[in-house]
Amino acid sequence: MQSPLDGSPAIFTHENAIASLTSIDILSGVSNLLIPRRRFPRTFCGEAPRTESVDRIPRFERRGTLAWKGFARSGRWLIVGGVVTALVMSSPAGGTPARAASTNGSAACMCAESENDRSLRQALQAVSKRLLAAREVAAYKEIHHLPISDPDREKVVIEAAVKKAEELGADPELVRQVVVDQIEASKIAQKGYQELWSTHPELRPENPSLDHAREEISQSTALLVESLVYLKGGEAQQHDVQDLVEKLKNQGLPSSPSDHAAGRALSTI
Repeated sequence: MQSPLDGSPAIFTHENAIASLTSIDILSGVSNLLIPRRRFPRTFCGEAPRTESVDRIPRFERRGTLAWKGFARSGRWLIVGGVVTALVMSSPAGGTPARAASTNGSAACMCAESENDRSLRQALQAVSKRLLAAREVAAYKEIHHLPISDPDREKVVIEAAVKKAEELGADPELVRQVVVDQIEASKIAQKGYQELWSTHPELRPENPSLDHAREEISQSTALLVESLVYLKGGEAQQHDVQDLVEKLKNQGLPSSPSDHAAGRALSTI
C-alpha cells in the first residue's frame, strides 16, 4: 500500500490497526451525535407508533427523511475515511518518515558535495591568483638583476604553509607538495616571461612592485591551504588546467611555458 501524498510505502502495524479501529469507533459515536437519526415522538394513550409503516409518513416528510438518512450515512463514512488516512500518514511506521529520512540523507550528501566543490573552486582561484603574480615578480627580478630561484624565501613559505595546515587539520604532506608545486610553477612562468622580454622588452611592466606581488602570493597561499582541509588531491580536471593556461596566455606568457606552469601548479590538486 502506498501513502496517498508522496507515493512512498505505508506500513501498518498491530498497534496502528488497534488505534485506527478505536478511533473509528469513537468518531462513529461522535458522528451519531453530530448527525442524529430522525426519531419519531413517543406514542401516548395507546396510539399506534408512526414508525410501523413508512407509507403513513407524509410524502414530503418521507422524502426528507430518506435524504437525511443517506446524508448521515455518507457523512459518517467520509469522517471515518479521513481519520484512517490521517492515522496512516502520521504513523511512526508509515511511509512519510522514511521518505523524510531518505530526503535528509540526500540533502546531507548534497551538502557534502557542495562543500567539496566549493573547496575545489577556492583552490583553483588561489592557484590562478598566485601564478598570475609571477609576471610582476619576474619583472622586478629582471630589473634588479635578481635570480629567479630564492631557496631561503621558498623554505619560509613552505614551512609557514605546513604549520597553517597543522592548525587547520589539513594533511601537512599534501600541503607541502602543493605549495612546492606552486613555487616551481611560478619559476617556470618567471623564466618564460624573462625569455619573452629578452626579445620584446617593451612588453615588460615598467614599475613592478615586489611587495605587492608577495602580498598576493601570501594571501593566495593561505586560501589554498584552507581549501585543502576538504580536498584529498587529484581532483582538478583537464579543463581546469586549460582554463589556467588561457589566463596565462592572456597575460602574455607564451604557450609552452603556460602549459608547463599550469600543469605543474595543478598536478596535485
